[in-house]
Amino acid sequence: MPTPATAGNILALPAWLRISRRFDKKNAYIAALAVYGFAVLTWAVAGPHESLIVLGLRTTVIGAAMSGVVLLAASMLTDAVRYDFICSGQRREGAFSGFMSFVDKISNAGGLMIMGATLSAMGYAASSTGAAQAQSTSAVFAIRICFAIIPALAPLLSIFLLRGYTLTEPDLVETVAEAPLAAQDVGLDSEGTAAAAAG
Repeated sequence: MPTPATAGNILALPAWLRISRRFDKKNAYIAALAVYGFAVLTWAVAGPHESLIVLGLRTTVIGAAMSGVVLLAASMLTDAVRYDFICSGQRREGAFSGFMSFVDKISNAGGLMIMGATLSAMGYAASSTGAAQAQSTSAVFAIRICFAIIPALAPLLSIFLLRGYTLTEPDLVETVAEAPLAAQDVGLDSEGTAAAAAG
């Protein structure tokens, strides 16, 4: 049986596809990041007496937002690769995807390191038996920082950084019209439509 997050992830994919076509991929991506950030931030006020309905609703929204983040990031990367090839004539798919993978791995590793250091510095007591371990007030606050505040701020910060991404669907269409042969080589039709999941 799928978890609420998985169900939200799968069910939201068609919606993100329609949103990206109507409002442009960048705007849809910003929306997905914002929804994810604010949904994750609600973990900061979660408590032991929270109902299963609230818990399920939160994780469903997080899963739905994450599906948009993953789908649209991959689609925007594909557009950037195609645009770069049409403009430069160079095949640099490996460089683009390799850099994205590198940043992803560095951020994951860095996040785990920061989380471990924060929990340790604020007195988190690990359990050696698997049973629930009583935590100090500072340790509980550290948990909220690591699992709610930082994961919420990261996607919201990335929205600010997205100001540097200016490629739009009309830009791609115009570039294809100016270089139809190059566009044909990378799988774009005469309207500039990419054969991608969120094209």
